Amino acid sequence: MRLVSLHVCLASLLIWLALFQGAHAHADFRGSDPASEVLLEDLPETVSLDFSEPVGALSMTWLLPDGQRHQAEARSIPQGLAVSPPPDGGRGSYALAWRVSSTDGHPISGALVFSVGHPSTPAGLPGADDPAGAVLSILTRTLAMAAMIVAVGGAAYAVLVAPPSPLARRAARIAALAAVPLSLLALGAYGLDLLAARPAALAQAQTWQAALGAPRGWSLLLAAAAALVALRGQVAAMLAAMALGAASMAVSGHAATGGQPLLGQAIMAIHAAALVFWLGGLVALLAQGRDRLQALRRFSALALPAVVLLVATGLSLVLLRGADWQALVASGWGRLLAAKLALVAAMLGLALLNRHVLTPALARGDIRADRRLRRSVSAEIALGAGVLLLAMCFRLTPPPGMAPEASHSLQARLEGAGAVAELRIDGALPGQVAAHLHLSDAQGAALAAQELRLDFTDPAAGIGPIAATAHPADDGHWHIAAVTLPTAGPWAVEALILVDDFTQLKASGLLGGHGH
Repeated sequence: MRLVSLHVCLASLLIWLALFQGAHAHADFRGSDPASEVLLEDLPETVSLDFSEPVGALSMTWLLPDGQRHQAEARSIPQGLAVSPPPDGGRGSYALAWRVSSTDGHPISGALVFSVGHPSTPAGLPGADDPAGAVLSILTRTLAMAAMIVAVGGAAYAVLVAPPSPLARRAARIAALAAVPLSLLALGAYGLDLLAARPAALAQAQTWQAALGAPRGWSLLLAAAAALVALRGQVAAMLAAMALGAASMAVSGHAATGGQPLLGQAIMAIHAAALVFWLGGLVALLAQGRDRLQALRRFSALALPAVVLLVATGLSLVLLRGADWQALVASGWGRLLAAKLALVAAMLGLALLNRHVLTPALARGDIRADRRLRRSVSAEIALGAGVLLLAMCFRLTPPPGMAPEASHSLQARLEGAGAVAELRIDGALPGQVAAHLHLSDAQGAALAAQELRLDFTDPAAGIGPIAATAHPADDGHWHIAAVTLPTAGPWAVEALILVDDFTQLKASGLLGGHGH
């Protein structure tokens, strides 16, 4: 009997302990005063953190807009903790990195972020209306792509048209070697453009990470690789260089962002290959010495189909977007396209002049024909350079029906068991940004979800997690209108995906570092 009573007592004790533990599970953070993401005119006089049960403060640290850190003090109040306000660090975003322990001894941490006057912006930010970064990016990318075109087009000329002259061979080699530093310069300029930063920011890793986090950054590296491969001068190397050069223009830009991105990229690759052969071949033809007549005949026979292919694929890209023609004509994108087509038409006219007028004159021994041919080819190259520059200027304006391209954005791929989230952050770090996500399962099919939350943590700065709830949109994506990330990162991001009442998936990745 005593044994039974002992067992009953032990069972009762275990049940009581279980209930006690359930009643004293670790605390939940409920909110703060001032609220997270609030914009204030002046520093708050008091700061409080609200929890579901009494907590003990382990560490409290303010991160000020000027980058300084300040230890804070906390005292218990009925609803949580009262924290000493931050010292005046100027206008910008203030972050309180807190870590507390609940009744069961379980530590929890988080961050409170609010701004005074305006959210923080990256150091050296010249202002959203300053076009210097975009102009520098366009010019350097034009030079890098031009060097690649001369190198790869020269290799194609050597294989398909005629053995190049020593001058043409030297020009192709110089262009190939110049493509590498030019591509790196363009990569840095693109990072400055993305972050709206001044040239001094080239010394910061964040600038290069931002550029490499976008497809356009990798397109510059592909262009440099294409130019170097073209140096080998073999048929296989030429084909590989042509493929890399075409890919460098196809992996980024508006062709890759339409409703059918794979088809758009395939058409753009063909478009780019035709342009590379035509423009690069023209440079080699201009430098051709002896046997110019034979080389001109062979080049014209190949260049004219390339031009037709260039025009056809260009129009196909426009039709693929399905834009209304009236909207197209009224848009800046449409006007750029019209200017580009006008230059291409002028190039086509010169190509026809070369083939049907100057080539027969050169065959008849007309002493003026060679000089006129040089002028015509030089003009054709100049027009081609204009076409290339206009193509780079499409970065400034979106096609009709497409939202403007963010002047600065970062991308990350969050992966987990059964879930993948493609994350794009619009805005510059540190500062207030918007987030856009597309969810898919492990097989790439769209993943339906009931709720989605992102947790941002900067491990190096000891800040986070900063929680932000995403909301679904009609386009099938999820959006966060605004969340302030007070450091340049890199930020570890975790997506908590509630698929149904019984299933929650997680996906994680790195934003602003080498993982994106």
